[in-house]
Amino acid sequence: MSLRGHPSVLIVSLIVAASVQPGRGSAQCQVGAPQALLPIDGRRVTCPPDFSWAAGANNDTLYLNVSTSPDLDRVIDVINWADDGTHTYSGELARFLPRIGETLYWRVVADGCNPVQRASSPVQSLVVGEVSVDPHYFVVNIGWPGGSYSEYGWDPFDAATIQTADLLDLIDNKVQTRGLHPNKKLAFGFVIPYTFVADAASFVPILQRLLAVAEEADLPVLIGLDGFEWWRGRPDLWNYWDSAGPGYNPANRANVEWTSWSQSDAVQFGWRNWGSPFKLSEPHPNLTSPAVIAANQQALQTLGAVIREWHLGLAAEKKYLFAGIRLGWETSIGINYFYPVDEAVCTSGSANCNPFSNARQVGYAAVATAGLGSSGALTAQQLTAALQIHMDAQARALVEIGIPRRKIFLHIGADDNPAAHPSLLFAGTDAALTPYAHPGFSFYTGASGPDGMAGLESTLGQTAETAWAVSEWGGPGGAAWADAIRQFTQRHHNKLINAFVVVDHAAVRQTLDEVVCWVQPPLLQATVSGRRATLAWSAPSRAQQLYLNVTRDPTLSVAGGFAVVDVANSVVTAVNQTVLEDLADGTYYCKLFADGCNRRAVSDLVVFTVQATIADAGCTTCGDGGTGADGGSSRDAGSIGDRGSNRDARENGDGSAAESGLQPGPPDRGANCSGGCACAAGRDLTTGSAAGAIGLAALVVAGLSVRRPKPRPGRGERRAASGQ
Repeated sequence: MSLRGHPSVLIVSLIVAASVQPGRGSAQCQVGAPQALLPIDGRRVTCPPDFSWAAGANNDTLYLNVSTSPDLDRVIDVINWADDGTHTYSGELARFLPRIGETLYWRVVADGCNPVQRASSPVQSLVVGEVSVDPHYFVVNIGWPGGSYSEYGWDPFDAATIQTADLLDLIDNKVQTRGLHPNKKLAFGFVIPYTFVADAASFVPILQRLLAVAEEADLPVLIGLDGFEWWRGRPDLWNYWDSAGPGYNPANRANVEWTSWSQSDAVQFGWRNWGSPFKLSEPHPNLTSPAVIAANQQALQTLGAVIREWHLGLAAEKKYLFAGIRLGWETSIGINYFYPVDEAVCTSGSANCNPFSNARQVGYAAVATAGLGSSGALTAQQLTAALQIHMDAQARALVEIGIPRRKIFLHIGADDNPAAHPSLLFAGTDAALTPYAHPGFSFYTGASGPDGMAGLESTLGQTAETAWAVSEWGGPGGAAWADAIRQFTQRHHNKLINAFVVVDHAAVRQTLDEVVCWVQPPLLQATVSGRRATLAWSAPSRAQQLYLNVTRDPTLSVAGGFAVVDVANSVVTAVNQTVLEDLADGTYYCKLFADGCNRRAVSDLVVFTVQATIADAGCTTCGDGGTGADGGSSRDAGSIGDRGSNRDARENGDGSAAESGLQPGPPDRGANCSGGCACAAGRDLTTGSAAGAIGLAALVVAGLSVRRPKPRPGRGERRAASGQ
């Protein structure tokens, strides 16, 4: 019989090892029990559960024991695993899918000293809840036009060029991993340039093909939806000068940018600087033009509906295949889309043709149309607000048709170095703040990484660690690849990196397979009976604090929560459900916030209605049925205090402090804010009206629920160990 892994062999080995360690004798050495166990005892956790712990004194070897029986001295039938030094077991999805709804028992055992002593943590329990897998993504962008991995020849106008075999080549022969753990995954990205042609619906077959190959290759997809870079297909919006050309209308001057406060200075042919300058037939759009915004919203809702139905149709354990939507493509005012003072310099190919010197100031049209200014000198703040209006309107269009906020990432071309061009102004990073999506930016900052973008820290500080994106990355610029990747992944709550260059595959493989502390989205459900609502949830294993917000006002904030919380703002860390009694008739909006790992994960929006004339009004969930979230952190820099904090007076939008009678929740690591309640009143910048409240008809997707997945065969056991 083989003795490998037998308890007696391990103990003998430990005794031999300990005998040569000074100071490890029995008179001086005591083994302490492992500490700081997560998940919290008795918690209903999202599937797959993660386990973590801290070593106690003289813990030379540690083992994780998980069982269906509370008597772990006799039965260890789920996990018996030797700690590899990470003090973390990242649960395997296939192992736990058949156990949804079951109660499991677990502990951590430690051996140490000489002679060997053993200490165990108390036995704790958990209930395996529904599936929630929304990991960090490293995205390999398949370039069009040209660019990274262009050897695959993918064409957004020809579905036949998009091949599953190319993705399998990427996985098997290049990166050589999909990501070992549920918390980090490889993904691919591709763009749909929906205004390149007149009819955005013509891209539906391309989009359907992208989604199909993602499933076939089991590789998540980040879908770029862009109406900014290539809008030559919409001369009906921009052709104001060519009476013989398609779409001619002199009124189109209002839909393009100007180089002064006058429409008479409307721009015409645009120049782009993507490493070298080239000329475009279409001008820069006026980003706040109602016609431009409406055209984008219509296209996004057409294509977004295809994505929504695909996402809803995925089994719960496969929803990670939707990495998200990258909205826009370096959308900006000016920067790389510029208008030369002397076009001949650019036509001749001179090195003096660049967007930061030989260029005209633009942005007057967007600022004037939005009512942000009409005379005098432009300001960077005006340009930032104008760009924010455009991005806000686009993201809202996707949320209104049921795309979860946590799956929408903006892509703006922010001004990363204002000091380099004092005579020209561009929009700043705050343009990427909207209640309907997460901020995202292009980074060509080389070895400086996130530190190379001016304003980034201030912007991300307003998001309460609820995720952000490196929407386009140009590589490390001479720095070590793995170190450069970690610079981004360890900053605030970075959710994805979208590489627009051919990456160092070994570095990507190394960082993808590293164990990280991650918080999966909590899952929230509501059941209504008369005037009573029961809210129940599954929480992420690594969450250290949970907060529940219930409100009558659906206005969202840039931090993932609500602008106003007027029903319940509760710390619910130690429980799995709560009951709200004696509710008035009306519609209620709910979110659950989970803080841990210096991140904040937010449940999808849950909506329920109380109607006293109906015995059981039931439950309606929004987004994807409460199966996910926006990220996570204990820092709530963008959160509103729960009435009575020193931020309330300015966050309520009317200059008065709110008095709801609710007890304030605990501050998140010293911030003047309480968990789960987000700040910023969320103006509807498109219309200028107060608080862009989302109508119930636009938000509610009825009949969604978390489906219990069918058991799947396991991928093989992790390395077993003898901690029994």
